[in-house]
Amino acid sequence: MGVPVAQKLRAEERIPIDTVLCGVTSDDGRFVPSQTLTNMRLIMATMMQVSQEDSWQFGSVFYEPSVRASMTKAEVTRYLLRTKMPIRHTYSCDRKGILHCGTCLSCQSRKYCMQKAGKADGTWYLDGNPIRTVVRYVFGRD
Repeated sequence: MGVPVAQKLRAEERIPIDTVLCGVTSDDGRFVPSQTLTNMRLIMATMMQVSQEDSWQFGSVFYEPSVRASMTKAEVTRYLLRTKMPIRHTYSCDRKGILHCGTCLSCQSRKYCMQKAGKADGTWYLDGNPIRTVVRYVFGRD
């Protein structure tokens, strides 16, 4: 998804973007096989092949061994909480819906890290009542 958005910004707004960053952490690959350093490199190669442009960079600010960046999801969560970043507005669900499903490995990891940090999880997860879920999402009611 990052490539089409970057290409649109390049063409319409004349904003030169050739770097796409994701939130993969050093321990994600243990739980989600597609989130490893090797797969990030494969994604970058695919971006270059599909777009026929060799300037693309794809990586994670949390996991780039070449610059000694290697943080676990728990470390990232603690950092974001300490700096008062709005974690609620980040997205990490494997199901690719509008809201977090709450049951996939990434959602479970997110919940675990918030619990481990001793903080309330403000993330909106799908629940058994889809109407209530949509109302909470649209109107911001928890």
